[in-house]
Amino acid sequence: MDSPMSQLEFFSHTHWKNQGLRHFVDKKSKRVHDTYKTAIESKYGTVRDNQHIRF
Repeated sequence: MDSPMSQLEFFSHTHWKNQGLRHFVDKKSKRVHDTYKTAIESKYGTVRDNQHIRF
């Protein structure tokens, strides 16, 4: 990749069954992703999976 991945993007990429379809490997991975994304959105506003956030 040309630019560094965000933590959410890295997690998503490593926990999808099929990168094209974006299905998570299991329900726990989806739940963790959704919980983390919600926490980031409540702190920083709406984010995309590939958006980089400065901590």
